Amino acid sequence: MGIGLHGCFLKGGLQSETFSCVSQYKTKGLHLNNAIYLHNRVDIMKINKPVDGFLDKDGLRHDLMAFISPSESEDIAPCPNCDSKVASDCSSACSKAPRALSCDPDNHPLESKVVPIAFELALSKVFQTCWSCEGHIDQDGQLWKYPQVSFYVCAPVYAQLLLKYVNGLMNDGKLSYSWHVVVSDYGPLNGMTYTLQPNLYMLTEVHLGKLQQDLLTVSQNMVANLKAIARDLLASL
Repeated sequence: MGIGLHGCFLKGGLQSETFSCVSQYKTKGLHLNNAIYLHNRVDIMKINKPVDGFLDKDGLRHDLMAFISPSESEDIAPCPNCDSKVASDCSSACSKAPRALSCDPDNHPLESKVVPIAFELALSKVFQTCWSCEGHIDQDGQLWKYPQVSFYVCAPVYAQLLLKYVNGLMNDGKLSYSWHVVVSDYGPLNGMTYTLQPNLYMLTEVHLGKLQQDLLTVSQNMVANLKAIARDLLASL
């Protein structure tokens, strides 16, 4: 496990004041996103929209614009403990990345399977990772710990962007498992902490290699995809 500075919206239609959401996944007895599938029966959940004035839409617009708009920070190397000063010189394939992304490189360099996702989160400049695990099996060959990465965000909407992106990958059939973003409690911290982790509810057979491949898939061109989603969300406000 590594310690670090680091360590989509479902297709649906508006129906009056509610969202009708249905996932493309139809797994018996498995709860996915906003629909529940039980023995091939689809139960639609209708989600109420927030009342006018409940959400700070001006704040949302500001946060989305801040992420989308080019800034000087984009040219700064994403790894906090790296000697490089230019982002264009950096990549997750760098041999120094496991140490450069960690706040405790001597004792807790990042594990290799989480380096790509940690690098992309750092590259975004709006996520700061704080803990990660690439997943492990026990001495009997059974899944002991699953891959996951925890992080802070500059604004809650950025965690929402990540969830929308992951949902889109799931609905497109690009991931082997369902993944979600959850709020995590790590004790007396000053900021909200989120974790990207697999949703393995009711699954009896889980393959660690496929989970790790999912995490790699999520990391590929992630920042550009998050910004595309941010533009769509901004246009809808």
